[in-house]
Amino acid sequence: MASPIRILCVGAGHMGRSHALAYHKLPGFQIVGLVTRSAASRAKLNQELGGGYSEFADFHEALRRPSRRGLDL
Repeated sequence: MASPIRILCVGAGHMGRSHALAYHKLPGFQIVGLVTRSAASRAKLNQELGGGYSEFADFHEALRRPSRRGLDL
C-alpha cells in the first residue's frame, strides 16, 4: 500500500473547508496542517475535522515544514 499524500490545507472559507472535509474522508490523503489568518476559523475547522491537526497563521511558516507532499489553496 502506498503512503498517503500529505496535504497542507490553506484557507477555511467555503471552498477551503469543503476541500479539507473531502481530504479528511478520502483514503490515500492525510491532512498535515490547516492555514488561515483567523485563529477562530482554524480552530473551528480543526474541531470539525476531529482535532489534532497542526494550525498555522503564517503561510510561509507552514510551507517550511517538511511533512507535506501536497498543497491545497
